Amino acid sequence: MVAGKRRVEWEANLLGAFHRLSRQTKIDPSDPETINEVWSREHAAFHAALVSACGSQTLISIRERLFEQAERYVSLSIMSMPRCATMSASTSS
Repeated sequence: MVAGKRRVEWEANLLGAFHRLSRQTKIDPSDPETINEVWSREHAAFHAALVSACGSQTLISIRERLFEQAERYVSLSIMSMPRCATMSASTSS
């Protein structure tokens, strides 16, 4: 029964992380030239929640490093978008 309880806790944490992320926009509404810091934090938390129950600290560590590296490219791609494309991207998220 302990494993079942852990699964329910993992699912609840994952759903909560998804819910918080889904309420944010990628682009900062007050500054369309920047990425929303709250979105960045919730995006990272969601991806961490996805693998949090895998049981392997090695895999979690590898995922963290890959995520950090990928985030650099996401930031660069968003920041290099033309202003009108950036504004439409923030409304479609």
